[in-house]
Amino acid sequence: MFSPESLVKWYFTPKPFEKDGKVYEQLGIKHLEKLVVMIGTHFNSTHYFLKDFSISSLTHYEMNTRFFESTHLKGFGALVVAAVIVSPLTREGAAIAIAGAGMNLALVALQRYNRSRIYSIYDRKGLDH
Repeated sequence: MFSPESLVKWYFTPKPFEKDGKVYEQLGIKHLEKLVVMIGTHFNSTHYFLKDFSISSLTHYEMNTRFFESTHLKGFGALVVAAVIVSPLTREGAAIAIAGAGMNLALVALQRYNRSRIYSIYDRKGLDH
């Protein structure tokens, strides 16, 4: 049977179609990545970059992708629920909630793309993940 740990590992492990990142690149993820980095550097954030390719740096970056993906996945879910609740009341509110949900979903995809790149480095170095 599945344990919570095995489900988490399964969810966060890049799927075969994600391995090379091409699916995300075709969706324009590199444009979103540039925008996020530009906004982040404006606010003096440095968690977008690897310090080096050491195991500890790779692991830290991978953990960050998991944290941010989880955060944006929760935001996506909350905004979908908000859109369902608000849509009978106001179209504008529903549109804002749907747009926010879409943005969160795009940011989930960005984290999955980044993690697939980290896993590629693990594979090249012959490391377990």
